[in-house]
Amino acid sequence: MGFKCICKNYNQKGKYFEEVKKNEIYKNVETTVNKLGYGFAASYFVNPTLQLKASYEKASRLPENNELFGDAQDLSANPTLKPENSHNINVGLSYTKKWNENNHIIIDANYTYRNATDFIRLYISPLSSNNKRESKYLNLRSVLNNGVDLNLKYFYKNQFSIGGNLTYQNIINNTKYEPGQLVESSVYKDRMPNIPYLYGNADAAYYLHHFGGKHNTLTIGYNLQYIHAFFWTFQV
Repeated sequence: MGFKCICKNYNQKGKYFEEVKKNEIYKNVETTVNKLGYGFAASYFVNPTLQLKASYEKASRLPENNELFGDAQDLSANPTLKPENSHNINVGLSYTKKWNENNHIIIDANYTYRNATDFIRLYISPLSSNNKRESKYLNLRSVLNNGVDLNLKYFYKNQFSIGGNLTYQNIINNTKYEPGQLVESSVYKDRMPNIPYLYGNADAAYYLHHFGGKHNTLTIGYNLQYIHAFFWTFQV
């Protein structure tokens, strides 16, 4: 059995100019963020072919530069954006089997639970009268995710491999009341927009060893990617 403990310290300092009056008077504003995170991970081999894994993490995601300050073109700034905090739980298993020297298979399956506060999301406004949209990053008070992913890989000798993975993540708006509102949000328990919830890929490869030289390997492969259709705004 294996066990690991980690501790993280998240720090971020930012400076920006805030307009005080419309006659272009600005003041210098500084923001400081300091967050402590930690996590635990454990694994256990049930037998030589089957491994169980579990982990927990209290994590913070600091806003990135473009999320805070925009890009001066299509993305508006939001320098008051808060860090995203979450409690993450992962449970999985890994199965490896060799029938003989020629056939080898690897299967990984994982379940993810994530409870996030101040979730950082991209907001895209409706079309304005001049046929334009505003995009900016905002915080959403509470978001919940239950997700699963499956990975499979098969190897024949050292010459051929085929595999794929599939991910499903049910990311739900768990904010029942918006700030200052007494009425339940119309998008409470709705799936979060602008985030793919079902996607995967498949690949196959053939290996030509010692191609043109003793230590050369030529790989001929094919990759297929799939993303299921998703909405880019809440469907109110």
